[in-house]
Amino acid sequence: MYDDDTRALAVEAVGAGFTMREAAELAGCSASAVSAWCRSAGLRPKSKPRVYLPFEEKMGLVARYEAGERAADLAAEAGVTGPAVTWWARRLREEGALALMTDDEAMALAPEPAEPPSELEALRARCEELELENAILAGTVEILKKDPGADPADLTAAERAALAESLRGRFGLPRVLAALSLPRSTFYHRLSRAAADRDAGIRALVAEEFRASGGRYGYRRVHAALRARGVVASEKRVRRVMREEGLEAARPRRRRYSSYAGEEGR
Repeated sequence: MYDDDTRALAVEAVGAGFTMREAAELAGCSASAVSAWCRSAGLRPKSKPRVYLPFEEKMGLVARYEAGERAADLAAEAGVTGPAVTWWARRLREEGALALMTDDEAMALAPEPAEPPSELEALRARCEELELENAILAGTVEILKKDPGADPADLTAAERAALAESLRGRFGLPRVLAALSLPRSTFYHRLSRAAADRDAGIRALVAEEFRASGGRYGYRRVHAALRARGVVASEKRVRRVMREEGLEAARPRRRRYSSYAGEEGR
C-alpha cells in the first residue's frame, strides 16, 4: 500500500521524537501503518523533552529551507529533531502561518478584543501578511544568492517585477505590488518588456557587477568586469541597461572654490 520511502520517513520521524500522528502526517500515511512499522522495527516513540521554537524562528528556518538550505543542517542549528523543518514547511504550505503558532502566539497577534469576528479577521490578515513577507524574503534570497538577511529593497525594478509575477497567483497582485513598493504601471511595463528583451541575458550580470562594486562602478568599469568574465556586450549596451535599471554610480562631491579661503591661504 505504501512504498519503502514512505515507511523509512515515518520510522525516522518517530525515532527522531515525533509522535505517531505527526509522523503519519509528515509521511502522508495512516497512523496505524506507522504503528505497525515501528512494532516491526522494535521501535517505540521516545519520551525525550521537545524543543519549542518561537513562531518567528520557525518562519525564518522555513524561509531558508525553501531557499535551498538542507533541512537536516537547519534542524541541527536550531536544536530540533531532524524532520522538524520539513514538517513546518509542509504545514505552512497546506494550513498557513497559524499552524506554526502556539495558542499564546496566535492571541498575541490579535488586537484588543472588540468583537470576536473582527478579532479573528485581524488575526487572519496578520498571518497572511507574515506569509507574504516570508515568501518575499525567500524570493529575495534566491534572486540575490545571499544569506537570509538579504533586503528586498536591494532588488532592481526588473527583479521585483519578476518576483511579483511569481507570487501573484498565491497572494493576489495588489498585495504583492504594495509589499514590494512596485507601481502597477512599472510592473506591467517590465512584464511586457521582458517578453522581448534583447538585453535579458546581461541584465542580471550587470546588476551583479554593480552591486559587487558597492555601487561605485560606472558603465565603463562594469563593462570591463563583464569582459573579464567573457561576457560579450558593448559599452553602449551596458550603459543602456544600467540607465534602465536605475544603476547609477555614486560620485564624490566636488569641493567648492572659495575666494575667501584662497586669500586666507596666501
